[in-house]
Amino acid sequence: MNIKSFEKVSLNGRVSFGISCLESTLQYLDYNIDEWRIVLEYLWDFTSVKYIDDWSGIISEIIPENLLEFKFYEEHDFEYLDEKNFEYLYNLYQNIDEKIDFVIT
Repeated sequence: MNIKSFEKVSLNGRVSFGISCLESTLQYLDYNIDEWRIVLEYLWDFTSVKYIDDWSGIISEIIPENLLEFKFYEEHDFEYLDEKNFEYLYNLYQNIDEKIDFVIT
């Protein structure tokens, strides 16, 4: 795909395309999409947030690259993520395909 194709696409459109790519990647790699629902819901919230800074703060806490830096919830002062969701995502991200990590990031 040519990046120039996106020059006239809104930010919402670009983010939506990226999330759709993640959904397609999960399906292609035979992951259970329902297990990834929490991640997808956080991502799709972008289309309805008032302030992008709030959304980006949440996303920075849930992407595998950042979340997996910590083994325990107490090791970091999470602003948006609660302990239950941290543990769920931590377990979900164990041994994920690098393609999924790349698309999320």
